[in-house]
Amino acid sequence: MKFSKIKVMDDKDNIIFDDNSLHLPIKEEYIIEKSIELFNDPEPCVIHRSAVIYNIGNEITKNLSEEMKLDKEENLIQWNQLPTHIKDKLLFDKVPSRIIIQII
Repeated sequence: MKFSKIKVMDDKDNIIFDDNSLHLPIKEEYIIEKSIELFNDPEPCVIHRSAVIYNIGNEITKNLSEEMKLDKEENLIQWNQLPTHIKDKLLFDKVPSRIIIQII
């Protein structure tokens, strides 16, 4: 699965996040949970942490592609339409309103 370029905006069109899925702000507890699952490591070193973040970014892109049936190069999705299991992994400073996903 290829990664995606993701832009997240609030309800006033302020950009909250604009980067690829490798740099998504993932909740620390989910990084630890995934590190334990993949490496049996509750205190991941930089190598394990990087592998976990890569895995999570890939997983989110795959889930979005499958569940949201992304069919265009650029897809606009309302934040409240995203599956909970994806939203629960992410932590943004502001409340997101919508997300633009571009598969690259």
